[in-house]
Amino acid sequence: MINIGFSTRTLMERERIRNVSFETYQEGLNFESKMIAERLKAKRIVRSEEINIQWNGHGYTYYPPDWPLKTVRVFYEDIPPKGHNIEHKHVNEAVTYIIKGHGHTFVGGAKDDERATTVGERIEWKAGDFLMIPPYIWHVFYNDDEKEWARFMGISSPVLRAIGLAATHHHGNEGRSIIPPEER
Repeated sequence: MINIGFSTRTLMERERIRNVSFETYQEGLNFESKMIAERLKAKRIVRSEEINIQWNGHGYTYYPPDWPLKTVRVFYEDIPPKGHNIEHKHVNEAVTYIIKGHGHTFVGGAKDDERATTVGERIEWKAGDFLMIPPYIWHVFYNDDEKEWARFMGISSPVLRAIGLAATHHHGNEGRSIIPPEER
């Protein structure tokens, strides 16, 4: 009898691994098909009157409702004249596109006792600019206009949120009011 280096047990183990690999592969294909079908049925456009507007204590944030987006989160925020949002940091990186207005953002500091306004870099911005916000870094947006609201679009990834790892931390309530300006 010729020994070719394979035992029956080794062949059976390879067959088991191949079957498990095929099952895993098939599960992936099924999941992919389900996601594609979900996205094909999803809305392609959210009309302005459908947007969920929320007063967040320092401006208005606009979230598109009911989109099955898994890898991109998009919103825009309005900041009142001479106002600012709350200094905060989040686990994910983000990109901000300035739609209208002009102002500045402090970006810097990672420790809980640090403030972007004291240890951060001051970055001037205007409509048409993009600003990258690194993960875990304190930042705050200031609208420098005395009459007009500033508006920016935030773009980030909800992936960490989907697996329970996303968090946003805030410094204090400076400038925050629970009453929207038109109701004061």
